[in-house]
Amino acid sequence: MQLANKSQSIADDLYEKIRSKKLSGHIPSDKKIAQEYHVALMTANKALKILERKGAVIRIPRKGTFAAEIVQKELKVFCNSNLYYFKALEDCARKWDPEVKLVRTRNAAEADLLQWTTFTPMLRSQIDVVPFPKSREKKLRRMDRFWKSMVDLHYRDGNLYGIPYLFSPILLYYNRSLMDRIEKDFSPVDLTMEHFLELTAEAVKAGYHGLDFCSHAVGFFLSIAHVLAGERKPELEHLLQSADIFKQLSPRSGGLFSEGKTLFALSPRQTNFMQTFKDHDISPLPKINGKRYCPAASCTFAVSSHAEDPESLFDLCEMTLEPEFQQAATRNRYGIAMDRNAAMNSMDTAAVRDDFFFSGVKDIIFPHYDYQLDTFQEISLLVSDHLKNAIDETAFRKGLHQAMQLQIQSENRQKRFSSLLHYDELPSLRAGQAS
Repeated sequence: MQLANKSQSIADDLYEKIRSKKLSGHIPSDKKIAQEYHVALMTANKALKILERKGAVIRIPRKGTFAAEIVQKELKVFCNSNLYYFKALEDCARKWDPEVKLVRTRNAAEADLLQWTTFTPMLRSQIDVVPFPKSREKKLRRMDRFWKSMVDLHYRDGNLYGIPYLFSPILLYYNRSLMDRIEKDFSPVDLTMEHFLELTAEAVKAGYHGLDFCSHAVGFFLSIAHVLAGERKPELEHLLQSADIFKQLSPRSGGLFSEGKTLFALSPRQTNFMQTFKDHDISPLPKINGKRYCPAASCTFAVSSHAEDPESLFDLCEMTLEPEFQQAATRNRYGIAMDRNAAMNSMDTAAVRDDFFFSGVKDIIFPHYDYQLDTFQEISLLVSDHLKNAIDETAFRKGLHQAMQLQIQSENRQKRFSSLLHYDELPSLRAGQAS
């Protein structure tokens, strides 16, 4: 064992004894530590220096070394109820800083770290989190072991606000027993939007629900508009066409897929009913005009703007990309790991049709980036209200008109501001105009 490793190992052991109060007051001398651990005097001395730098001991000339009071720091984390993520993060944090204790909080405003899914941060003001430094972002994008395109899941307006540690294409689950009654020879890979609408209608006629959105209605709605727009940026006409599809789906949606009375569920891989409801299979999203694209859900830990040491917390966020965390977070097939090797190790085609998940990765789109933040917020609220029957079809379409007007105003304001900045950078031109 190398000298540095021996010293660190001794320091770690003494630190734990001090922390647990097994060792207090006067600390044994370098010589006694060397004898106890069977190492050279220089190694023991180096271990004490490590403890001194950590603030665990105080060395007073001619009096000796004394144990210091170790105060455990709390790191507040806004995290969902999935214990796998939090337990994996605790293991990371112990390596990152043994003095830190993670505390879960339900109040995002007081958290140092925030766990977010893909769409959640877009519903909040971006000043809530600190963007990753460009140097870190560039280093991350150069690493070949990650799904590089997935880095952009939390990228907005030129900044990266979180590194996803897992992600999943949003696909369709379907109830096998119900499907056998409605269409015995159902072929998932050939599913079109027209056929999908027919199947949901047949499910309702048979006394079942057609679709459980599983909280991913906004991504589905925007993806439809994105596909309809083709290579262009979605405009009002595409949102209204998507609204026409929702007009048909909305009265057919409802029920919980896990209860066995709903034909389809729109969900990513990290879904709870995979463990409790076994009578299901998976289908890609339906094709529209011969094209099929997928929205994606992902999880990340983002650094709060009021955290005391954001730079240090970026280190902890990057540790969630290490294979141990990746494997722990996805061990129950909750999502696909960002690390390609860890992702492939978790692949189980026979159980959850991962062939659809992995083939869908290349088709993932980010429809929420088609719009300004204010526009996205408004569309999200409109879709939610529409599905809850809080607004009727007329109000829904009118709201989409207003949202796109807001989008145009935001884009024009952004162009004007960019033009202003450019103008300010040309003093010689301004001087010429003034003369």
